[in-house]
Amino acid sequence: MARSIEKEKARNLRSKGHSYSMIKAELGISKSTLSGWLKDLPLSDKRISELQSNSEIRIEKNRITKQNKKDARRKSVYQKVAFDIENSKDPEFVAGFYLYWGEGTKSAEYSIALTNTDPAIIKCFVDWLYKFKITPNSLKIKLHLYTDQNEAELKKYWSKITGVPMTNYYKSYQKTTSSKSKSYKGMFSHGTCSVIYHERDTYEYVLEGIKYLRTKYSV
Repeated sequence: MARSIEKEKARNLRSKGHSYSMIKAELGISKSTLSGWLKDLPLSDKRISELQSNSEIRIEKNRITKQNKKDARRKSVYQKVAFDIENSKDPEFVAGFYLYWGEGTKSAEYSIALTNTDPAIIKCFVDWLYKFKITPNSLKIKLHLYTDQNEAELKKYWSKITGVPMTNYYKSYQKTTSSKSKSYKGMFSHGTCSVIYHERDTYEYVLEGIKYLRTKYSV
C-alpha cells in the first residue's frame, strides 16, 4: 500500500514537469525505480528547455535516449522469441517458458531464478537453461534449510542434480527447527533450492517470451 502511494505521488510530480532528480530529492525514491514507474510520462521538449540546470537537461535527455533504446531492443526480442516459440520443434524448449511463467521469479531485474523443493522441477529448469548455451559455472545456487539438516550433504545432492559446482553456492539460509520431532519427508528432505542466473539478454528473452504467452492466452 505504501509503495502504491509513493508511485502515485511520483506520477503526480512528473505530470507537473518534475525531473527524476527533483522527484528523487523530494520522495527519496531511486531513479531506477522511477524509470519503471514513469517511463510513459516523458517530459516535453519545452519543459526540458525550462529546466534551469544544464546537468538536469543532460540527465533527462540521456534517460529518454536510454529508455528509447531499451524499448526498441525489447520489441526486437519480443518478435524473435515469439517466432522461436511458434516455430520450435523442441517441446521441452517451449515447455520451459510455461514452467518459468508459473514458477520463476519475474521481479529481479536481469536475474532469472526459480525456487522449488522438487528436484525434478529444478533439474527441468536447469536443463532448459542449458538450451540457451548457459554453462553450469554461470549459475548460482542458494539453499533454504533447517538448522538440523546437513548443509554439506545437501550441497552435494543439489550439485549432482544441477551440475552446478559447490563453489557457486551462496551462503545457505538456515531456519531454526521449531520442533524436535519435526521430520523432513519426500521432497522437503532436501530443503528448498534456488537456481539463479544473472544476465540481461537471456533475462529479456525469457520475460518477453512469457509476455508473448500472456498475450496469446489473454481473454
